[in-house]
Amino acid sequence: MHPLRTLSLFLVALALAAPAAAEIVDIDGVPHVRNGKAPRDGVETLRLEELWRAGGEDDEIFFGLITKVDTDAAGNVYVLDAQLNTVQVYAPDGTHLRSLFREGEGPGEISAARDMVVLSDGRVGAAMEFPGKIVFVDADGDPAGALEPGGADREEGGFWSLNAAFTGGDVLLLSGTRAQPGEPGTSQRENFLSLFDAAGNETKRLCQLDNIYDFRDYVFSEGVHIPGFWWNSGVGAPRRRDPAPPPPPPPASTRRPNSSSTGSTSIPPRGSSCASSSARTSAGGARPRNAR
Repeated sequence: MHPLRTLSLFLVALALAAPAAAEIVDIDGVPHVRNGKAPRDGVETLRLEELWRAGGEDDEIFFGLITKVDTDAAGNVYVLDAQLNTVQVYAPDGTHLRSLFREGEGPGEISAARDMVVLSDGRVGAAMEFPGKIVFVDADGDPAGALEPGGADREEGGFWSLNAAFTGGDVLLLSGTRAQPGEPGTSQRENFLSLFDAAGNETKRLCQLDNIYDFRDYVFSEGVHIPGFWWNSGVGAPRRRDPAPPPPPPPASTRRPNSSSTGSTSIPPRGSSCASSSARTSAGGARPRNAR
């Protein structure tokens, strides 16, 4: 039984220790939660007990690539299979309830979904990277519309792509990139973490990191081109958004296409631009400092 094609659900026997008292500060209108360095009640050990297992050679359900698992208020478990373009739904006791979505480009159909959201109204959304949009189905699997980030702004040219989606109640938090044509041979990229309404309109930008891709002399830097807030975020109760900047990364490797030379560059900590102002970086035309 291949471990990547089997889903196991575990029961956590001991709860995690509560963090130290948090400090909440307001930076440019965005609440930032700063937790203490040490857990308030010390460190506890978690003991896991397997409750049920699904998938594998002896099961009717066969998984390709599981990329997201989520639950709803009733405790049902939703499993996104990005390879087979389906979401399998299980009851809390492991009983298979239904399959949602199928591969395609029509209503209620998806292709290479990047993430998944389970909304409080029963809808399930599959977020696709490109073109960036979330396709919804209702609890019975019937098409329930789609959300395209950018709303009316999508008509201005360029494209939107999505990397991750987070939800809690009626809060929809998305991360991704808005790309627009720049000077000949260049592309302007806005990497964002933002709140969106049901129509796809951006209502609040929490984090932003801008890049200019110069394809005439392109240099790739993981630290510059992959902001930490794309994935290191979440929605907590009550209606709190938690963009969590990770610690500063090690020097990022840089790479120029069709070249075997590599180097390193000093960069700001990922997620350091989680304020209303954006951090401007140029990825092309000139090598980053210390890059060979």
